[in-house]
Amino acid sequence: MSPPESYKHKISVISPLSGSLADPGESELGQHVRLFGHGCLIKVTGSQLIAPFTGIVTELPATGYELKFKAGNGLQLWIRIGSKTHLLYGQGCQQLVKKGVKVTAGTPLLQFNPAMLKQMESPLYASIVIVNGQKLIACETRKARQSLAFEDVLMDLYL
Repeated sequence: MSPPESYKHKISVISPLSGSLADPGESELGQHVRLFGHGCLIKVTGSQLIAPFTGIVTELPATGYELKFKAGNGLQLWIRIGSKTHLLYGQGCQQLVKKGVKVTAGTPLLQFNPAMLKQMESPLYASIVIVNGQKLIACETRKARQSLAFEDVLMDLYL
């Protein structure tokens, strides 16, 4: 993995979920990655969504299992867990923060029951998408067998 030849800034995004990288074709959530062009699909093994950097929770739907998050540098992430979880209307998902709240890196945002979700869809996937990636030169995901939430770098963004 080599960075693009000309870039001014590199941003490393820490994994907000524990799991392993998956091909976007493995789940219908992969359509979000393909649509926005920058991001990744994770096969989820953990039970918590953690803030990958200091920022503000800009959207937190009542149906749970997803949120939008904005960093101080303007980077915006949309994280969605499961393709059918909206049908649960938040059941089994505990939102640990409120919309509009500023949180520091490492703050738990959502707690969920992966065993319950795997009954609904197995394996369980999550999409992590850069919503405002128009200025990105490249988005490179790290190829690791397993990424641990708030321990491993998930992707490098080049501006």
